[in-house]
Amino acid sequence: PGAREAGVVLAGALAELDRLHINASCRVRQRAPAVAAARARLTALRRECRGAFRAIDPRGVAAAAAAVHDAKVRLPAARDAAHFARGGVPSTLHELRDKCPLMRATGSPHHLCLHLCYYREYDPTRQLFVLRTRAAAAVGTAAALDGWRAVLRLAPPTEHHKEHKTQNQGQKQRQKQKLQQTQTQKE
Repeated sequence: PGAREAGVVLAGALAELDRLHINASCRVRQRAPAVAAARARLTALRRECRGAFRAIDPRGVAAAAAAVHDAKVRLPAARDAAHFARGGVPSTLHELRDKCPLMRATGSPHHLCLHLCYYREYDPTRQLFVLRTRAAAAVGTAAALDGWRAVLRLAPPTEHHKEHKTQNQGQKQRQKQKLQQTQTQKE
């Protein structure tokens, strides 16, 4: 077989090794030390296969990397993140609630949506309930918390948010450059 066919075989082997490696990694703490040893052998085998794949079929490696990248970009979580990244950061609770069309139309958070209206609106109450339950379990009563109320507030923008946004923009730029390099190598 030629280099391309060998590359296809190695790509399939790597995919299966990745699956086995993840499976073994999930069980390392659950099982005997033999699982950790098997995981170490799988890691070494993956490195060898990846090295051979790079040596035999560099274009296949680039195509596989592009396919993995494309698959990640098409994941629902990535699509949702891209959707929410387009909008600005809301400055008021009204503006935040207004982002969800269903919440805007009905005024009720009793639905499940990408904006997490239900969870956002009821999480402070849930946290207060947990606090009361734990206080009652520890002290025997939660009477000390009788005057407490759960209030939903918008977190103020901080330097952390600005720094995180700058990091995301830099990461997107690097991914775009890498994808362009991969496409150039294909040609």
